[in-house]
Amino acid sequence: LCYCFALDNTVYNTGRSWACSRHGLPLLGLLTTWPAAPGPAHVMAALPESALVIAALPQPAHKMAAISKPVHKMAAIPKATAPLVPSQVTAVFPESSQVTGIPHESSQVTAVLHESSQVTAVLHESSQVTAVLHESSQVTAVSHESSQVTAVLHESSQVTAVLHESSQVTAVSHESSQVTAVLHESSQVTAVSHESSHSSQVTAVLHESSQVTAVLHESSQVTAVLHESSQVTAVSHESSQVTAVLHESSQVTAVSHESSQVTAVLHESSQVTAVSHESSHSSQVTAVLHESSQVTAVLHESSQVTAVLHESSQVTAVSHESSQVTAVPHESSQVTAVLHESSQVTGVPHESSQVTAVLHESSQVTAVLHESSQVTAVLHESSQVTAVLHESSQVTAVSHESSQVTGVPHESSQVTAVLHESSQVTAVPHESSQVTAVPHESSQVTAVSHESSQVTGVLHESSQVTAVLHESSQVTAVSHESSQVTAVLHESSQVTAVLHESSQVTAVLHESSQVTAVLHESSQVTAVSHESSQVTGVPHESSQVTAVLHESSQVTAVPHESSQVTAVPHESSQVTAVSHESSQVTGVLHESSQVTAVLHESSQVTAVSHESSQVTAVLHESSQVTAVLHESSQVTGVPHESSQVTAVLHESSQVTAVSHESSQVTAVLHESSQVTAVLHESSQVTAVLHESSQVTARDVTITGLTINHDKIPH
Repeated sequence: LCYCFALDNTVYNTGRSWACSRHGLPLLGLLTTWPAAPGPAHVMAALPESALVIAALPQPAHKMAAISKPVHKMAAIPKATAPLVPSQVTAVFPESSQVTGIPHESSQVTAVLHESSQVTAVLHESSQVTAVLHESSQVTAVSHESSQVTAVLHESSQVTAVLHESSQVTAVSHESSQVTAVLHESSQVTAVSHESSHSSQVTAVLHESSQVTAVLHESSQVTAVLHESSQVTAVSHESSQVTAVLHESSQVTAVSHESSQVTAVLHESSQVTAVSHESSHSSQVTAVLHESSQVTAVLHESSQVTAVLHESSQVTAVSHESSQVTAVPHESSQVTAVLHESSQVTGVPHESSQVTAVLHESSQVTAVLHESSQVTAVLHESSQVTAVLHESSQVTAVSHESSQVTGVPHESSQVTAVLHESSQVTAVPHESSQVTAVPHESSQVTAVSHESSQVTGVLHESSQVTAVLHESSQVTAVSHESSQVTAVLHESSQVTAVLHESSQVTAVLHESSQVTAVLHESSQVTAVSHESSQVTGVPHESSQVTAVLHESSQVTAVPHESSQVTAVPHESSQVTAVSHESSQVTGVLHESSQVTAVLHESSQVTAVSHESSQVTAVLHESSQVTAVLHESSQVTGVPHESSQVTAVLHESSQVTAVSHESSQVTAVLHESSQVTAVLHESSQVTAVLHESSQVTARDVTITGLTINHDKIPH
């Protein structure tokens, strides 16, 4: 790839593919070699073959350039005299050095969001990804231990990893590598990568107006695209584009994997995404989308797929404008994917309603969506299935290892899923596998995550929400046109989620079991469960859950040493907070804004946002994560087994990040990984962190290497 330098209007072509973006937008690429030239040429020649070059600026490319390289070589590079412009972005750099604005012992992640909405948080034990961007322009760089991906920017706004003119969220993280890159003029979604070939996932989703894609897993995941050693780079062009995939108004990002890849396909209004896996072993593919909205979420320790996939071979589900259904289960893994403009069902489709149910001894996957309603919920220690509902009412099915029960949870696992014409919710987690995927014409919600694997994918025309769950149990969501309540819990796992047209609340978590909250348009109710029993309106010594919310305000709960939960949204804003020693879940969304929260094996955290301001505060004994979102709404947080965080977190204590319409602050740090990034329309602050602890914030300032344009050989 080449980089365009504007000094004398020349373009240097390394011999690889190249292209210049228009309107002064910079090129992102990997320089394989530097031309021989006087001056700093000898320094450039020392750059590693995979040196990442990134330039981001809402103005002529010649104004700024940033190059990341090994720390020991950085000193040799002259610094640019021209400072970065406020509201600008950030780049993240290599294996052990750092990122502009944020360094980390082994990895970094940077997340940011802007006035209209975007937030992207990703990070991983040894590598990370990044994503950032602001209202009109941005750039983002990302690097991880072994591979890299660089993502991209769009005429209006982009976020490495993901971002959209009006809203998007993308979250991705992976143990050893990941990537993220996707964007589109109006909306995009981005994805992720997994460890190598074993247990990998891919998830791709996008919607005409907004998208959200979140995926992560202990050993691998993929969203949209990327693989262990190589990478994929997404790029958008004036209108929209994505390497691997692109669409006139929306895109889906394809996926590629270690040895082969696949490219997704899509058409003007809808698309589909394809994915390839290493060859046959443990591969997944997930492809789903709908004319107005799609959601696809999949991942599992050994395999999963939403939309499609199974242990050795795969199946792929795709929906087209009229109808479709694809469902296939496998001894080791299952995949069920269905969706279509008017109806589908894995296993069974129906014009106005559908049902989907799939499960397998080891893993499950369930995916369903329908123009007016969908629901998909599945999880169980070893297997389960759940999924039922129709246009106006629903039913929930649950199965356990050998038998099944409808409307009943099982000792080991439970599943509860409900949703109605205007909204949906889907949540499914499992100790060793899970899946979740549900979209709806107007809104969706999806939540899933567990110790070894997670998946969360949701998107809605105007709002979404993503729920999360903890190590051994899960949580599930439910929404109803005017109000809803759903409460379920199990000794080992639980699922609980509730949401309402104007307000929602979802609270769940407990060391071994949980319960859920409930609420309605103006008042609410809160549910709480403790280790073996439950109580409404009562918390327990070991775990608690408290959820409250009302039409115009919110409340955030507090967490407890070993468990807790909190989630509150209101008509115009949401808040979600949850964390607990071993598990957490927090998922909430609102008519106009959403929030996504995710957490990791031992703890996690929460996200909160509201119309004009935000606050999010949560911390856990071991670690926390705090996500932030902006004026309009979006937040995505995803953490990983040993590190995580979205927006923030550190080894023992945490920091919380928050951003509102006019300012932001984000502070984070962690022993092995960190992520911190926030910024808003006019100012930003970048947090910093180091090996053991500290936090540091800078306002409107971005630290990092910049190279004076004049010093760069042509």
